[in-house]
Amino acid sequence: MCNASGQCDPDVPGINAPNLIQHGASVNQLNPGASVTFSVLATDPNGSADLLGALLTDVTTGNIYGVFDVDAPGTFGLMLSWDAIHAIVPIHEDSFGSREFSIEVFDNEGNRAAVIETVNITCSDPALTPCHKTKGATTNRLQSIPGDILSGTILTPPPIYFPE
Repeated sequence: MCNASGQCDPDVPGINAPNLIQHGASVNQLNPGASVTFSVLATDPNGSADLLGALLTDVTTGNIYGVFDVDAPGTFGLMLSWDAIHAIVPIHEDSFGSREFSIEVFDNEGNRAAVIETVNITCSDPALTPCHKTKGATTNRLQSIPGDILSGTILTPPPIYFPE
């Protein structure tokens, strides 16, 4: 959306931005070994053919979990395992609890719409390896290489790791 001076705020959906009709996560609690599927149904004022794709990111770090698969025109889905989530933003004792995921849908004109889904990261069995001995894990950042095309369901592991 732009003001009278022509300054635009990219975080405010424009008049031609995609419309997110329905969205969600398949589970609201994730334990080691389990997976979560994120889905979104979107339309676009210029037709479903104008929808370009959808991206899942971590709200806190901005790290990219993956690019959604197109299940049908305007229908996007992405499945992530515990290990895939851990590879992008490490799960450790201090990070159990709510984790916010941003689902962002783009169209061919660069318009976008986003929504946040929350999943509770927990350990039902404290004896499981992912539930202990991971305190102080380092965070890895994903770097996109110009010219790379992100495709598929999950980025596991990320193509390039940079220790903090």
